[in-house]
Amino acid sequence: MTLPSFQLITVELLKSLKDRKIHDISDSLDFLANFFELAEEDRTKLKLNGRETFFHHRVHEAKYYLKRSGLLENPSKGKIRISGAGFLFLNRGIEKMDRAFLTELSIEIRSLRN
Repeated sequence: MTLPSFQLITVELLKSLKDRKIHDISDSLDFLANFFELAEEDRTKLKLNGRETFFHHRVHEAKYYLKRSGLLENPSKGKIRISGAGFLFLNRGIEKMDRAFLTELSIEIRSLRN
């Protein structure tokens, strides 16, 4: 399989956390690579900066947007957990989460907190 889209990674990352436990992001990277059946080349292909793989970047970007939208928590460095809102959201059966959707959700959540 080729490198999965941001939207697919985002949904599957959130689903992989539905047990509500704290997970290492490195374990999530491995889980997602196996879930998407990525070839070794897709797992290790480096970006132009030579320090980060494309897949690593996509997973961390998904983590960033999920956290920013309030669906994911970062209890400590390198650790992630689904938030209460994320768990409720996941149970609604949403299958597509793009950057625009997550950004809008982030704005709505911030306005509710104020």
